Amino acid sequence: MYNLLLIPNLFALFLLSPIQNLKTNFVSLNINNSIYKLELADTPFKRSRGLMFKPEIKNGMLFTFSSPSRPGFYNKNVKFPLDFLWVGEDMVIKDHSQLNSNTFKSVFPKESIKYVIEFKQGDIQNIENLIGEKVEFVLN
Repeated sequence: MYNLLLIPNLFALFLLSPIQNLKTNFVSLNINNSIYKLELADTPFKRSRGLMFKPEIKNGMLFTFSSPSRPGFYNKNVKFPLDFLWVGEDMVIKDHSQLNSNTFKSVFPKESIKYVIEFKQGDIQNIENLIGEKVEFVLN
């Protein structure tokens, strides 16, 4: 009898957990007094999916990690090329990378970072000049 009561709870856990992970949150990014709206990838599910399967991108995406690391990114099932900004725990842009669309080629930061910002390639002009700039995020 008690086992039967457990089944609805397990069903709810597995069914509702992905729904919670699909809720879209946004942050505002401030770089040199320029403000950008970013979709927040702050759960394992959102980080693993990223911008895959999206037909277009209206905003960038911010990936957050609980501790500094050197995460790898690739663009399989992403329909547009991307620029990556690697941001350290000190909120300073450490480097940038680029990837073409729909590729398994991977990019990694040169050092441990805590945040990754993705933009459609070309959305940020002179992106290489942002290295060393401080960023600020505000949850919307």
